Amino acid sequence: MGLHLIAHNCNYPRNRALSLPGKNLKVEKLLNKRELADVLGISMRTLNYWMSTDRLPQPLRLGRIVRWSQPQIDAWIKIQTGQSINQDAVNLLPRKHGRPRGQGKALL
Repeated sequence: MGLHLIAHNCNYPRNRALSLPGKNLKVEKLLNKRELADVLGISMRTLNYWMSTDRLPQPLRLGRIVRWSQPQIDAWIKIQTGQSINQDAVNLLPRKHGRPRGQGKALL
């Protein structure tokens, strides 16, 4: 988050690598809800529904701020469309923990 904000505040292009002494860091593009809806070609209402039903990858939450990583969304789109992706892209997708939604407790 800090590097993204630094890059954003100094008008540095978001998709370029930052050069720090001894380090070469990639600043990922983070999408807000409006940008994600535009990328997916859906309405804000549909985006909110997909969020509530866990249809989308989990976003990064910083307090009330909700953002999605552009590479993570790109990998998710490829999976949804059946395109082949490499293992590095699969590793970008978060793993869900716990019981899936919509499944009640097993009857004893």
